[in-house]
Amino acid sequence: MSRPKKPSGTRVKDQLHVGVYFPSPMADVMPKLVAAANMELRRRGLPPRVSLSNLVAHWIAERAAVEEKKELGTSTMFEWLGGPVPESHAEVGTPDAAPTLTVGGEQLNEVEQPVADKRRKGMADHMKETVEGTGGRWRRPEKGAGERQRRAVSSNSLVVEGDLRGALSVFEAPVAFIDFETVSPAIPRWHGCRPYGAVPVQFSVHVEDGAEVSHHEWLAAGPNDPRRPLALALLEACRGARTLVAYNAPFERAGIESLAAVCPDLAPYLQALTERLVDLLPMVREHVYHPAFGGRFGLKAVLPALVGEGYEDLAIADGGIASVTLSQLLFGPVTDGERDALRRALLAYCGRDTWALVRLLRRLRELV
Repeated sequence: MSRPKKPSGTRVKDQLHVGVYFPSPMADVMPKLVAAANMELRRRGLPPRVSLSNLVAHWIAERAAVEEKKELGTSTMFEWLGGPVPESHAEVGTPDAAPTLTVGGEQLNEVEQPVADKRRKGMADHMKETVEGTGGRWRRPEKGAGERQRRAVSSNSLVVEGDLRGALSVFEAPVAFIDFETVSPAIPRWHGCRPYGAVPVQFSVHVEDGAEVSHHEWLAAGPNDPRRPLALALLEACRGARTLVAYNAPFERAGIESLAAVCPDLAPYLQALTERLVDLLPMVREHVYHPAFGGRFGLKAVLPALVGEGYEDLAIADGGIASVTLSQLLFGPVTDGERDALRRALLAYCGRDTWALVRLLRRLRELV
């Protein structure tokens, strides 16, 4: 493995070498890599200095070097952080100020830097495609929904079409609304896990049976393998439910299947849950559009527009932040007071996700 040269006037212990290989730049992986690196810095008693913008810039530089047919050495994702750790975040720079980049142990010179800038701009343009005439606030419609979105935006009103009533007929009571929160450690913590593999460590379940709604929740308490106790608690929470509901159900399906893989005696019961699992996302995407969606169909875009309720009042309001917080709660050094505060925030966030599904399904039923 090549390592950055020691800058003159710096101490070896001031240099950072995080032994995590840089994978493909998947959107769901990059924030977790940033969080893992900053946790490693804190563990070493150093101030966190890794940002998503710098990580993306580093990847862009490597891609630019590949296009220029440069020979890349075996490198780790943070070799370009080989200099002295700054005393404050102000020294790290801003997203608009590209950092000094090292590619394969070779620093980009002034001639090559515009190539990275060009790649950065191309990536930004690709990720931020907008609908013409909307001032950059709207993303390109998903295939099959463009005409519905155009009419909704043109009329500035909610559009409901297709056989939404028929789509909603699949929900048989009692209905269990489920949501997982996961951790994805770079170094697997438990048997059978893989690097950066998502492992469920928390769930929330709201069960609606007529006018009655009950809530069940579970959250791992420490670094021990949580999968079997979570699976048992999930089965108990969903007992008697004839329909399970998730938003973007492949995520919850994968979580249940991963639990079945490590709990073979529970596998038949867990697989039975997946057979009753219904995804609410396609029902929204294929039948409903509101201008406030902004071209998106994620729950945090759909819920405020249709229900008038969001996540603004919560200490944790984002799944990525929840994952990082879970890692800190389970594996990081925290005081008792911090642990209690983190648990409350995580339970509130996950519980809001499933309560949001209850509210959303009720709203969809009102629209038919």
